[in-house]
Amino acid sequence: LFQAQGNLVAARENFQAGMAIRARLAGIDPDNAGAQRELSVNHERLGDVLQAQGQLDQARENFVAAMEIRVRLVTRDPGNAGWQRDLSLNHQRLGDLFRARGELGAARDAYQASMAISARLAESDAGNAVWQRDLLYVHLRLGDIALRSGDAAAARPHAEAALDLARQARARFPGQVRTLSDLGAAQALLGRVAP
Repeated sequence: LFQAQGNLVAARENFQAGMAIRARLAGIDPDNAGAQRELSVNHERLGDVLQAQGQLDQARENFVAAMEIRVRLVTRDPGNAGWQRDLSLNHQRLGDLFRARGELGAARDAYQASMAISARLAESDAGNAVWQRDLLYVHLRLGDIALRSGDAAAARPHAEAALDLARQARARFPGQVRTLSDLGAAQALLGRVAP
């Protein structure tokens, strides 16, 4: 609530208080996957607030802590699609942070790790709009990183894939503003790629 209101100081305080509780619960029962996941979510949310405050090193520490938990969960149960998605989104957050720091190579690596998972999930269920949208977003990010790195040729396939996914979503959900926004983002990326 505080984060949505823009009160990042209060949001940070509450996420830190929640972290203390969740860390204690996860420590009591290290095999409890639900408690471990909740701790990873708390790290992620605290990382978001820290990044918004410009505390990029501390944000990275929290994103990495969330990642370590999620890797353990996925290793324990590789068939759990929800945990796979959590891990993919974690890679995207790290990519966003690296991009904000101007570390384009690290951002690209993080987005590619996300792409590997997102593509697998999207392929496993073409009807899952959330997974298709995750894949669209990672294509947009990889295309942007390629352009920032001066490689329009590498950006083009990502722009085209994002546009294809956005058109499919728009056809399935024509009344959703979000699908129109995604279509605009994909067309804008392709526009930046075109000579």
